[in-house]
Amino acid sequence: MGKMHLVMASASQIQSYIFASNRLREHVGASYLVAQATGEWALRAVQAAAQVNNLVGDASRLAIADGEFAIENHAAENAAEVIYSGGGNVEVLFTQAETAKKFVRQLSERLLCEAPGLRVAFGIAEFEWAADLISVAEKHARDALDADKRARVGAGGALLGLGVTAACTATGLPASAWDEGKPISAESAARLAAFNNADRVLRRTFERELGDFRFPYDLDKLGRSLGEDSHIAVLHADGNGFGVLRQKMLAGFTGNRDYVQRARNFSNAVRDIARDALAHTLQALCARVTSDGKSGARGITHLVEGRTIGIELKPAGGGSDYLPVRPIIYGGDDLTLVCDGRIALSLAEEYLLHFEAESASSLRKYGLAEPAQLTACAGVAIVRAHFPFVRAYELSEELCGEAKKRRAEVKKHIGANEPGSYLDWHIAMSGLIGDLDDIRARDYVIPKEGSMAEGSMTLRPVAVSGESGARTWKTVEAGTRAFQKEWAGKRNKVKALREALRRGPKEVERFSRNYVTAGGKSIEVLPKLPGVDARATGWVGEIDRRCAYADAVELMDMYIPITISKFVTEAEERA
Repeated sequence: MGKMHLVMASASQIQSYIFASNRLREHVGASYLVAQATGEWALRAVQAAAQVNNLVGDASRLAIADGEFAIENHAAENAAEVIYSGGGNVEVLFTQAETAKKFVRQLSERLLCEAPGLRVAFGIAEFEWAADLISVAEKHARDALDADKRARVGAGGALLGLGVTAACTATGLPASAWDEGKPISAESAARLAAFNNADRVLRRTFERELGDFRFPYDLDKLGRSLGEDSHIAVLHADGNGFGVLRQKMLAGFTGNRDYVQRARNFSNAVRDIARDALAHTLQALCARVTSDGKSGARGITHLVEGRTIGIELKPAGGGSDYLPVRPIIYGGDDLTLVCDGRIALSLAEEYLLHFEAESASSLRKYGLAEPAQLTACAGVAIVRAHFPFVRAYELSEELCGEAKKRRAEVKKHIGANEPGSYLDWHIAMSGLIGDLDDIRARDYVIPKEGSMAEGSMTLRPVAVSGESGARTWKTVEAGTRAFQKEWAGKRNKVKALREALRRGPKEVERFSRNYVTAGGKSIEVLPKLPGVDARATGWVGEIDRRCAYADAVELMDMYIPITISKFVTEAEERA
């Protein structure tokens, strides 16, 4: 049957490429270029290299013809079969070595011309279809791919300028073009040029959910309210256990053809889960928007301490408004988006729960009984509007990592059971001094008090699903909503509670005794929390001592729920 040539390609250093500047349009354009590199452009390169292939479509769009092509039936021809493509990776089979090399050249040349600065590594392995296992060839190709990635680190850097050059205002590289009167590099120019196409593809992907809403192209279009402290948030979510899932999908394959189909099924499952989870999250956000009865202006409102806070949607022209969210990276098992800071945690919860539900549906579709569903972790960095974006992204990624660490701890404790999805967040009221561990040790830890151990002011990271007790998002949200409703207008009381919580359980007990009924009978001042008995001291746990209310107090002015079943309109509040 002859030899086969397996080619793997993978975009490397994706995050540093996407977030090389501080402009949202560049982030969106760069993310699109990464998707194109291992998506449409890779498919076009396959089509140009091999006359016979498993691609269908026209000049505007190509797709993989699943189940209608088997490369082993075309071994004597100049043929290619794309196993999967997208999410920063592509894997292709070729019948001829020269065709495989032509594919690499075609894709590399396009990257140099249309996506300067984007690095894609390649790995190639040769094997006999009838005699060898493609799984072994895949390992060899992956080893070659990893070696190519390592070789590219620190190599092939941009020429830093010859003679008299101007520096790009976004990247610091030599400028080769102008944007709004400012010099920009070829990399920035390519990212900006890709924005319109990126926006078009994003709107087409979520057309049904969006309706007449649009995604903003600038951070100032996120809907920040006039006259209020403006915060944006970067949300980064990452799926758990996708490596294990791939092993399960590939386990017990009965031959190379079966292996190819199972690998394709895994790629399709990852794509479906991420896309559908984001689609349902956007649908919930759109449903949360209401119109002002007098002006007709649209926004998202929420009653906090006797006053209405809200997000005013910015007009996009033609009767459309911008949603206060913009997805930047999506389509694989991870998601990065930017949004108004006050809806970030509710969006994170919504996405994680939909991720679980959609994964259960997708796994059933592809015939997997175990696991019953997949989970994900998310980190949310809430920062001032003009905070350096790349630092906000790095913080969100670090917070996601902390959520994964907490999940791993719980999983180790409970054994084989799935611990669920986890969430961590940080609100930066100003700049950040030190890393996350230093900040939490400095600002969120109280010293040992008598016989009581050192304590943490925060419950974070918290479980969004699969866990009960204090360290859950359910606890934090319930406390936040209770403070927003029951402590309406009591700013001095909130301030006094915050100080009492920071000083420890005895001070909270003293704080509570100061609030009595008219008849002099002591009352439980702190809000009741689901499944947690912390009203007496405000703290839970003895060894892992945690404050049950500090997170909720911190979020009082920074949280707007978007889930319809949870939010209460102003009219309902007054009723």
